[in-house]
Amino acid sequence: MTLDLRGSGGKVPGVDPWSGPDLREKILGGQLEEILGELATGAYAALPDEARAFLLRGKRMELVRARLLEVVSAMPVFEPLAIIERIRDYLPAAFGSEVVNFSEYLGGDHISLRRESDAPIREGKLFRNRFGDFGHPLFERAAREKRVLQGQVTERERNRNRYRTDAFMVVPVVVQDQTLGILSFADKAAQALYGRLDEEELGRFARTFGNTLTDKVEKSHDGLTGLLNRTRFVQALDDLLASSRRGGTPLSVVYADLDHFKEVNDRFGHAVGDQVLRELARILAGAVRYAGPVKDLVGRMGGEEFCLALPLPEGPAVDRARVIHARIREYPFASVGRRTASLGVRSWTPAEHGISVDDLIRQADEAMYHRKQHGRDGVTLHREISAAAR
Repeated sequence: MTLDLRGSGGKVPGVDPWSGPDLREKILGGQLEEILGELATGAYAALPDEARAFLLRGKRMELVRARLLEVVSAMPVFEPLAIIERIRDYLPAAFGSEVVNFSEYLGGDHISLRRESDAPIREGKLFRNRFGDFGHPLFERAAREKRVLQGQVTERERNRNRYRTDAFMVVPVVVQDQTLGILSFADKAAQALYGRLDEEELGRFARTFGNTLTDKVEKSHDGLTGLLNRTRFVQALDDLLASSRRGGTPLSVVYADLDHFKEVNDRFGHAVGDQVLRELARILAGAVRYAGPVKDLVGRMGGEEFCLALPLPEGPAVDRARVIHARIREYPFASVGRRTASLGVRSWTPAEHGISVDDLIRQADEAMYHRKQHGRDGVTLHREISAAAR
């Protein structure tokens, strides 16, 4: 099973461990200079100035990198790409580079390709970063071989391609044996070319960082579908609701259930049923937004039940639910053909007080169940059944 790591969780609002202008203070609680000062006047005191400076620089980066990984583990974010983007600006200080960029890997048979639009990827363009899609032979090699590589740019290449770098290291970020992208460390701050020690250091960091992200993914994602599991979805939705309250923005929850799923398992077997659920998960993940300051959420609540959180008012949220319903209805599921689904929508506005995450999920579920009781195969708003009950 291959997890879709790009669209299952999104960036969860919360306390940003990187907020504030002073990285040193944030990383080690103000103790970094004190630690380095003790080393300089103690263990390193008898060393020549050049050797002492070299060792202190190495110790500084070691402490920064250790704290960096600790903070990543504590981040209230479940999507690896979002974590990478949040820490990218702090990697130069951790490794003594002038600049670090991240390029998302789009190529490879084992990668679940996700795009935020239907525009095709031009042939040979295997990576995407903030500046667009591009191809780079060394990047592709590092992504496929899953190992750190180093390169240099000749003066001719700099003049022809307008590169602004002399040397760089390319570091693949690997999560659950998937290469998500390449961190490129350009130009050493010490005005020297990268060497074997840099390659070894970055290789160790890449392995530890990948293991840390893998641990977050495995604890937060459903093993069958790759979507957020119920526990993490509820936690992420709680953060999203708190953010909506602070910002005075609307929020909608959509509860979806595949109709007659028990018949699929009884007639075709559980292996086919699992495949149907994986295909349904891809439909749902493909219907949410991955761009913008606040992203949608989608999770598996259990069995054939799924839930989406959309930072949208009722009208657009219902439109999205109807699009999802239509996509499910039109999709030719493997071995079982076309199926239908029942969806319930509960929209919240800042004018409502005392509403909890459990309330939103329960009421979206009630709307879905009402749809089940009245013919299935459609979308029902909780507001409509509440009005009918009065």
